[in-house]
Amino acid sequence: MKQTAEDLDEFLNKVRKGGHASNEEILSFAKLFNDELTLDNMNRSRLVNMCKYMGIQPFGTDHYLRFMLRKKLQEYVFQLPRNVDVSEGKRRDLIM
Repeated sequence: MKQTAEDLDEFLNKVRKGGHASNEEILSFAKLFNDELTLDNMNRSRLVNMCKYMGIQPFGTDHYLRFMLRKKLQEYVFQLPRNVDVSEGKRRDLIM
C-alpha cells in the first residue's frame, strides 16, 4: 500500500485525538522513517515527548528514557499477532 504525506497526517491526527491505531497501520507508517528517528539519535525533548505519549514517566537521564522506551516497545512488538507479516528478526529490528 503506497502511503502519502496526507495519509500520514491523517493517521497522526487520529492518534493525537485518541483514535485507535491498528498494528498494521503503525507498522506501515514506521517503514517510512529512516535511522534519523531511531531512539539513539533523538534529542531529549523528543525522548520526553515520546515517553509521555507511551505513558512513561519522563524522568531520568537520556539513556534511561531510551531504555524505558525500548522496554515498552518490546512489549508492543512482541504482542503483535502472528498473522501480521513481520518476521522475528524484523520484530527485533523494530525495537532496536
